[in-house]
Amino acid sequence: MITLSSVTTPTFGGLKGSGNLASVITTGFSSVTDITLNLGSGVSNTYSGVLSNGAAGMTLTKNGSGTQVLSGANTYTGATTINAGTLTLSGGAAIIDTGAVSVASGAVLNLGASETIGSIAGAGNVTLGSFTLTAGGDNSSTTASGIISGTGNLTKAGTGTLTLSGANTHNGTTTVSAGTLKAGSTTGFSNNSAVSVAAGAAMDLSGYNNTIKSLSTATGTITNSGASANLTITTVGSGAAQLFTGNMALVLNTSDVFTNTNSTYSGGTYLNSGRPILGSYAIGAGTPGALTNGLYGTGAITIGNSTSSLAQLYLAGNTSGIINNAIVVNSAQGTGPSELGAFRVAGTNPSIAGAINANLADVTFNSLNSGQLLSVTGAISGNSGVVIMTQSAGVLNVTLNATSGANTYAGNTTISTANATLTLGKSDQIADGAGKGNLIINSGTFKMGGFSETINGLTGNGTVDGVSGTPTLTVGDNNATS
Repeated sequence: MITLSSVTTPTFGGLKGSGNLASVITTGFSSVTDITLNLGSGVSNTYSGVLSNGAAGMTLTKNGSGTQVLSGANTYTGATTINAGTLTLSGGAAIIDTGAVSVASGAVLNLGASETIGSIAGAGNVTLGSFTLTAGGDNSSTTASGIISGTGNLTKAGTGTLTLSGANTHNGTTTVSAGTLKAGSTTGFSNNSAVSVAAGAAMDLSGYNNTIKSLSTATGTITNSGASANLTITTVGSGAAQLFTGNMALVLNTSDVFTNTNSTYSGGTYLNSGRPILGSYAIGAGTPGALTNGLYGTGAITIGNSTSSLAQLYLAGNTSGIINNAIVVNSAQGTGPSELGAFRVAGTNPSIAGAINANLADVTFNSLNSGQLLSVTGAISGNSGVVIMTQSAGVLNVTLNATSGANTYAGNTTISTANATLTLGKSDQIADGAGKGNLIINSGTFKMGGFSETINGLTGNGTVDGVSGTPTLTVGDNNATS
């Protein structure tokens, strides 16, 4: 038995055994405001008894480099401060669900079972093991700048904001059940973790580029409240319904398609790899160049991050399948040699209304299916050219009808296969003049559609079809030789 005489903040060299501390301290316990456990180097104690309040709101402080394991159903209501060494929480109720925990730099909070706490803060590390740490139920806003590691899971609860600024590595799930989970560094969100943001909750980049493994089923908000930042997602999976907002860009390495048409993020979408299959619906709401929201926000969709990227947009829709977002083409490799092209057309006359930038690669339209039509009403610009082609049993007719004026791309316009047709929907669709390319009809058909056109040069063995109307084809602008 222990008697405390006028000592309200006793220090012990650790706790062992199963006796409840209130029963062990026979005198003076009701006045205790803090208990400090100071375990020396190499010392490891396990305590399965109950730590209850002495005075109301009693706190617990862990000092010393040793390890203290708490496995009882503790009920003290004050904060837990880990200044040094390791505090292991075992049994699932070592700290009450509203208890605040602070971990100092160099110290460790270790889970020996799944645990719910009021909040987590400090520069110390958290080792999850294979368990789940749920924090935030006290509705406070805190910052955890240590490393969160292990195979376990992290769940953000409560209405407050938890900012993660450490180099976190845990590869379990990250669940935002309520409030906001905010990045405080470029490694605040573990790139090994699958993320789920519940309805009414938010995950905030706060101006920091971050990478996550995947998105899981949920309908919450992923946003950026700071300077422009990128979120890289390896797999969208069942998280396609998440809402994306703010001055952020999404970097995708996936063929999964988003389903939330209310997203308003403005930094664009970078499809570094993968092939989303787009159906009979509008991509982007509003007028091209002034979109308000959409599946891929309001910014440009960039196909590939280099000329060798295996990335492609698969247009499987009907006339309702329209892309209003601007598009930047950096790769025409498609998914590989058997399915080339920045765009594969497999629908019944979908359309592209957004402006297209032939940046690092030609804007290449391909089809492996017969009877395919595509209308392009967005203006095409950029350093590269335009290619119409088919593979396998493909038959493709692409109509250029830029509603905003003439196309200005610098490269050649190439019709490369017998079943490929380029049709004019109006004049001035083939870029010509100084610094522009030629019309090359290796095979297939250039169908003038009744509209006159001026081109630099004309080469190849294909067909120029001027049967409809009385169009004029003027060849030799920029003194090109055909």
